[in-house]
Amino acid sequence: MTIALTISSSSAALTADDATATITFSFSEAPTGFDAADVVVSGGTLGAISGTGATRTATFTPTDHLASSSASIRVAGGLYTDAAGIPAQAGAAVAIALDTLRPWVAISSSNPHDSGPLAEGVTLTFTLSEASSD
Repeated sequence: MTIALTISSSSAALTADDATATITFSFSEAPTGFDAADVVVSGGTLGAISGTGATRTATFTPTDHLASSSASIRVAGGLYTDAAGIPAQAGAAVAIALDTLRPWVAISSSNPHDSGPLAEGVTLTFTLSEASSD
């Protein structure tokens, strides 16, 4: 029987307010030859992999300023073996939804010179980067 891997994340979604997620690599038995070079990451960076035996962890940090994106942490099959030297056949992956772009507001004025009292009928326009709830 070949070694199996499951990858999980402490968070299914990360926003600009969330700093990181813990990624857990759970093997059916302790792997031989598994290291950071076996992991492909998109949408952020993965810190050092720690742990021994069948469970390893690492910290995922998302890329800043991504709106409605996703991250992926995956490991292909065949990159590590079990104790008998049999290579893993199947890979594993986890996806994390990302929205790390902080909301913004732009304010513009109908008065191109921005002079004169407001009583003269200046219109201010507020443009929001996303819907506001209040």
